[in-house]
Amino acid sequence: WELAKYELDVTLVERQPDLAMETTKANSAILHAGFDAKPGTLKAKCNVRGLELYRQWREALDLDIQYVGSLVVARAEDGWERLQQLLERGQENGVKNLSLIDKQTLLAMEPALSETVLGALWAPDAGIIWPFGAALAFAENAVANGARIMTGCEVSGIAVEGGRVCGVYTSQGFLEADYIVNAAGVRADEISRMAGDDSFAIAPRKGEYILFDRAASGKVKHVIFPLPTAVSKGILISTTVHGNMF
Repeated sequence: WELAKYELDVTLVERQPDLAMETTKANSAILHAGFDAKPGTLKAKCNVRGLELYRQWREALDLDIQYVGSLVVARAEDGWERLQQLLERGQENGVKNLSLIDKQTLLAMEPALSETVLGALWAPDAGIIWPFGAALAFAENAVANGARIMTGCEVSGIAVEGGRVCGVYTSQGFLEADYIVNAAGVRADEISRMAGDDSFAIAPRKGEYILFDRAASGKVKHVIFPLPTAVSKGILISTTVHGNMF
């Protein structure tokens, strides 16, 4: 979408029959505030910057986004100290408007929560989005600006000459290319290896979602996380832009 704003010959190669059929359509649809990422990392930087950019893109592309805010809820006795650590991490990352709220304030915001809660980290700038619709909006506008999209087109190899990429072998033939943007999601390491770069490997993890009927809507109003562990943000509860709860 960004490259299509310039006088360039841009082609998007997608192995699926339509866009957004893999990771894009199978994530939690949350625009995270950015307090969880390790300070100083590229993820921390992009998380905060991306949240700002989506506010601009929401207007430009009429994206389905609702800034409902997120809560990290503590229950254990040591939870308040860990919430304080998350607050400090978020502030170091440049996350705006973070605050700690007590049990009374939390239950006023989310009355269906257990009485055992101690309080929460409140991030009012976090949002929820329709990822599939966002991907299509970016793609449609890119095509309107001259980009080409080839679906059902799987990459099988990358041509490299003199240390530079020069093209892509696909199921629909060879495509010459001066530059390649590797946006293959959980398969980005496979694409990288095709170009001779084996500097990283992705070990994807898969979770499950339970999507409730809209009759169960209204039980929560925000994105609700438990305190994160070393390996997971834990089981979350959230509303969706379409009015469901999951």
